[in-house]
Amino acid sequence: MPEIPSVYALCLQLDLITDLLGTPSLEAMRTACEGAKAHILRGPHKQPSLPVLYTLSSQATHEAVHLLCRMLVFDPSKRISAKDALAHPYLDEGRLRYHTCMCKCCFSTSTGRVYTSDFEPITNPKFDDTFEKNLSSVRQVKAQIRHEDDREKKCITSTVFNKRFDLLGKGYHCAVIMRVVSDIS
Repeated sequence: MPEIPSVYALCLQLDLITDLLGTPSLEAMRTACEGAKAHILRGPHKQPSLPVLYTLSSQATHEAVHLLCRMLVFDPSKRISAKDALAHPYLDEGRLRYHTCMCKCCFSTSTGRVYTSDFEPITNPKFDDTFEKNLSSVRQVKAQIRHEDDREKKCITSTVFNKRFDLLGKGYHCAVIMRVVSDIS
């Protein structure tokens, strides 16, 4: 194991990941950094042990473990998409519970509950994560975080932030707030 604490912690994390997922193929590691690849390849070949996920909780259902297995994939391009994860049967009970009593899109009448026609609406604009592709080093990520932190500090004292906070306090949905904020900006 490396002597540097942060590198040691990363190696320990990789060991825990490979203990669970098994040793990934070279193809699955194509996006991993060279240090991670070297560490994994130096170690013994490990078989996946995903059934251990059933032992994490006495309430671990087949659907819960299936969803975890679809998310816990070494190759990012082979992981379940957010859209497919949200449509997974494991989330159906939680979705129903949410729309039964907590959401703002459904409402109760004297004859019963009136549900929305779309339990998982797609927001506009869709989330764009292309900015992450330009972040290729820890230094760039830290600089971006500092930049965002500075923007947020400025935003907190702005009219836009105060308007957003007022709308949240009144129970408006985030998509509505973002439209209002973009109109103000």
